[in-house]
Amino acid sequence: VANMESLQAVAPGVQFGQSGANTIVTVRGVSGRDTSEIGDPAVAINMDGIFLQRPAGMNAAFFDLDRIEVLRGPQGTLYGRNATGGAVNFISAKPTDELAGYVKAGYAGYDHASLEGVISGPISERISARLAANFLDAGEGWIENLQPGEKDLMMGQKSNLRLVVDMDVTDNLAATFTYGQSSMTGPW
Repeated sequence: VANMESLQAVAPGVQFGQSGANTIVTVRGVSGRDTSEIGDPAVAINMDGIFLQRPAGMNAAFFDLDRIEVLRGPQGTLYGRNATGGAVNFISAKPTDELAGYVKAGYAGYDHASLEGVISGPISERISARLAANFLDAGEGWIENLQPGEKDLMMGQKSNLRLVVDMDVTDNLAATFTYGQSSMTGPW
């Protein structure tokens, strides 16, 4: 699974739609269409156990993942009132015990370019870390906006950064710290 469209193919009863930069998730026919600041989603989106309030956060979460969990049906007992349709959990990849990494680059029509990279490994005997980043430049845009003076759609830039640090504090205590940052410019 490399994107939301391919996740739909392997998770029956789940659909993803776009409303500008926001993603609308439907599980078994239940969804929340209000993507404003006061709207509540009907399907909970969680990144490493943290609830993402705005659907735009889902797009930022979709890189360097260990797995994606799709829970169908009401999940209010575990995930609260925003999980009447279900929950989608993104679990980020954890640091490795040995030095590892990769770089992926892509280029497509309309000057659409992408770059993703990961480096992971031990820092000391008790600490390991994983740094992942991706960048997307949508180029000149591929949806022409016919309104005078307005920019074409599907253009702009997105960037995401995630740092995961695993620590074995003692023989009986382990801790994981995650830092994430996302930015998006342009009309999507």
